[in-house]
Amino acid sequence: MNRYVIKALLVAAIVSLIAGCEEEPSEIGLNVQPGDNELEIKSTDTLTIHAHSTRLDSIRTDESEFTLIGSYYDTDFGISRSDFYTSFAMTEATYDFGNNPVVDSLVLSLAYKKHYGDTVTPQNLEVYELSERIEDTSYYSNQTFNHESVELSDNFSFIPKPKDSVMVDTALRAPHIRINLDGSLADKLVNATDSDMEDNESFKEFFKGLYVKANPVNEPGSGSISYIGMNSPLSKLTLYYHNDSDTSSYEYQIFANTPRTDYYTHNNYEEASASFRQQVINGDTTLGNQRVFLQAMAGIQTTIRLPHLQELKGKIAINNAFLQFPVENQSIFGPPDKLNLLLRTIEGGVELLPDNSEGDAYFGGFYNEADNHYQFRISRYLQRAIQGSEKSKTLLLTIPNSMNKANHAVLKGPKASGRKMKLKILYTKVE
Repeated sequence: MNRYVIKALLVAAIVSLIAGCEEEPSEIGLNVQPGDNELEIKSTDTLTIHAHSTRLDSIRTDESEFTLIGSYYDTDFGISRSDFYTSFAMTEATYDFGNNPVVDSLVLSLAYKKHYGDTVTPQNLEVYELSERIEDTSYYSNQTFNHESVELSDNFSFIPKPKDSVMVDTALRAPHIRINLDGSLADKLVNATDSDMEDNESFKEFFKGLYVKANPVNEPGSGSISYIGMNSPLSKLTLYYHNDSDTSSYEYQIFANTPRTDYYTHNNYEEASASFRQQVINGDTTLGNQRVFLQAMAGIQTTIRLPHLQELKGKIAINNAFLQFPVENQSIFGPPDKLNLLLRTIEGGVELLPDNSEGDAYFGGFYNEADNHYQFRISRYLQRAIQGSEKSKTLLLTIPNSMNKANHAVLKGPKASGRKMKLKILYTKVE
């Protein structure tokens, strides 16, 4: 074993010169080694890879960094949409609407933070008052809450403008969506009693919050998801009113600990492409040889198997091993900026690969726009696998933090034409 380690260290000095080589590099550097210590350096990118995509069940979405709202229609993935449920909190410990308050308007505003998709397709939102309280607990992307039947926003339609400032009361504000709500809710709020507004617990029982629903778009290759910063001062419900002596407003805010959650739906992928449905819905794993899929919003993950690692058995030092995933060209729906690669344990759980502990710069996973691919360095994992200390040969490819993202990607499979999914290995045979 000591001799193995020493020889592995000797080759490290020349790895940087040949790490990208696709050809047999067995002669490089041999002239500087003594005859009886020659290192047999090899490379390969032909090891078998099996890949296929499957659906995710749900992910946790309560109080996430961004709230997602909107709908898009991708030619492969079909129609996806995100709705949300949120409660509100009083912003002042005391309130006084004055004598004979009369409602002027009630406005729900939602602050843009990011955007995914186009900015030309209208989005239609419906807003309902909740009849079921959102508790301060964990919620997942497939959970729903009861709501009243009266639609409060008159099927509000807007074209997303995530970079355009908005004029409010003669002043420009940061980009946000403004939805005027029906007067019935406004009247309820302005007529709240002292006991209704005694504290936030009483208020949340009196007014349980809102359900904001995105209607699905119906044109393939169109639509978008807006990322809303719910903790922004601009994300709030504002009651505008006047009384016998004044004109004023009262704000109901959303704070970091205000209960809320997203609801994602993909319509069971009814509108997805035939090849997508055959692989993901009907379970034809062989189709993963050509292309695989990834999707955030509790969508799609991809399983990667390396069944023939025994072909590398023996006294082998893995100098570098890169798992590469070329991306199919996409239109307005760009790929995620980063992917995550996990180890599927023998027991069925997941854990980090040993290479992950070296940091992102070493491990990789970032989208390389110039090469249109993702790449992970898995040298440490592969070394353990061929030595037998790591039993699992199954990896899981996902979109990290997918509760805060709407992206998706189509990747080329291990038997695709042209560029394909591959494992590139540079190794040294040590006898």
